[in-house]
Amino acid sequence: MTHVHADHVGGFEFWAYLNRYVYRHRPKVYYQEALFDEFWNGSLRGGLARSQDAAGKAEDLTLSDYYDPCSLGEDQPIRVDGLPEIRLRPTLHVARKPSYSVYIGDDIYFSSDTVEPPPETGITGKPLRAIFQDCQLFEGPSNVHISLPKLDQAVPPRLKPKVHLMHYGRGHEDFSPQAMGFAGFVRPGQVFEFTF
Repeated sequence: MTHVHADHVGGFEFWAYLNRYVYRHRPKVYYQEALFDEFWNGSLRGGLARSQDAAGKAEDLTLSDYYDPCSLGEDQPIRVDGLPEIRLRPTLHVARKPSYSVYIGDDIYFSSDTVEPPPETGITGKPLRAIFQDCQLFEGPSNVHISLPKLDQAVPPRLKPKVHLMHYGRGHEDFSPQAMGFAGFVRPGQVFEFTF
């Protein structure tokens, strides 16, 4: 989980019900510890904290009743068998709201939602080979995503071919990020395969 907005955590309540009452399974959920209060108290608690047992007796539940919560401290990696190490990186999305981007292995970067341009190197200093970068197509009065024009100015030409753009809104058909030097817009259902 990178931050607490509905388009990033909205499915967690439904998934919690399915796993507790249908599949009888508690999946792991990874989050930076600064996100917990907004995640549980601000997003999930209203729908998940009060339930009932099989006999209809009221019960108070916590996040741990639905998930195996894995709270991460600063710079603590996520280790999952079969996957490269994953690390969260603090970013700016909305003022005073904890938000994180993601390093996957040494050289893949996923910005999540941010107003910041991407870094040039991974967590170990290795040059990035793929960047999945948030952007919007317009400038607004209170931007919470970096605009394509700002990204075009901020990203060095040598890095642009590695940058795949996402979260751009409607009207993207009128833009040609490849003409600006970027890899292009990420398309729905597009698959990227990487070896680690």
